[in-house]
Amino acid sequence: MFGAMAIGLLKLSSGHFSLEFEEEDVSDVVEAIRTEFGKAEQKQFVIASEVKFGSATFVFQNEWQDPCLVSSSLQGDRCLRQIHEKLSRQ
Repeated sequence: MFGAMAIGLLKLSSGHFSLEFEEEDVSDVVEAIRTEFGKAEQKQFVIASEVKFGSATFVFQNEWQDPCLVSSSLQGDRCLRQIHEKLSRQ
């Protein structure tokens, strides 16, 4: 289902997490979110997007072809750990 991908879960100085992955893996991350939490809502801003799924809100950034989803809550941290675990097993 999912191909081999480089995906990382980084703990930020805020204590929350950032899910980091390659640009070619965006569709796999979107599919994993849909499978685990249903369709995500996305609101585009100038340099980032606000993404909501799993009862949490995230910032999605894709600067210099380095996409990431950044959590700012404990629920968001749980969601990112769940996505990371799912994709790491593939």
